[in-house]
Amino acid sequence: MKSRRDLITSSRNSSPVAKRERRQKLLRSAGAALCVLFIGGLGAWALHQDAVRIHRVSVEGNAAIASSTLSSIVSKSLAGSYAFLVPKDTVLFYPRKEIVAQVLSAYPRLEAAEAKTEHFDTLVLSVKERAPKFVWCGPSLADKEADSVPVCYFADDSGYIFDRAPSFSNPVFFEVESPLVNEFGALRGGSPIGNFILSKESLKKIAVFKDRLSVAGIETRALRVLPGEDYELRIKTGGKIIFNGKQNFDTVLENLSAALRVSDLNKAIDGASLQYIDLRFGNKVFYKFN
Repeated sequence: MKSRRDLITSSRNSSPVAKRERRQKLLRSAGAALCVLFIGGLGAWALHQDAVRIHRVSVEGNAAIASSTLSSIVSKSLAGSYAFLVPKDTVLFYPRKEIVAQVLSAYPRLEAAEAKTEHFDTLVLSVKERAPKFVWCGPSLADKEADSVPVCYFADDSGYIFDRAPSFSNPVFFEVESPLVNEFGALRGGSPIGNFILSKESLKKIAVFKDRLSVAGIETRALRVLPGEDYELRIKTGGKIIFNGKQNFDTVLENLSAALRVSDLNKAIDGASLQYIDLRFGNKVFYKFN
């Protein structure tokens, strides 16, 4: 048996006023839904209009990589739509991050990229290419010394390997012979591209050491990494300088400068009669002529 409260509630729900209120609420909900659909449809229609679509791709900052190649990657990223409604090539919602990621992934030679729109119909892709600073020719140059042509790669000033290098009849870039590593010096395998010739810290120290040797009149052309953190710098006129990466390079240079002042090392270096200079043994400088 229903209670008095239930009877009152039932009576109110079945009253004309309650029915009218429910009907009005349904009409308001339906009207709001139709309004949302209308606005959404209008927005989708507007985003399909030519006035807000990208029709041209411009590339700037590239030299080694063809503009048409980069434009093709951008065009593929702009194809299609979001949820089959919003075109990807609209100037308001084009996939900027995806374009940059695709371009950098496809070409390690690129150090940076930026995408932006101009005049509501043009996408401008600005890129910065890595400049070759070193040539890496693998963990051993034995093949090169046997008159065969090694496969070499370009590396930038950070030591990052980014592209295959052509064969040069004469040395053009400073050559490095080393195992592949990551930027922190951990050994890596696989393709040279995307790896490093040396850790960033080691490369920075050796680059300073090489420059200071140049100031002292000793020009070097190549670096070879030896076991036990030993290194070998090859002198342009012939011979090599052997040192250890854990040494204090200021002290090493002082010892070498002293040896150059009191010995016939300078004549040997200039006359290409030097076989090696070994700086690994404290304050002593060992050297040998051919």
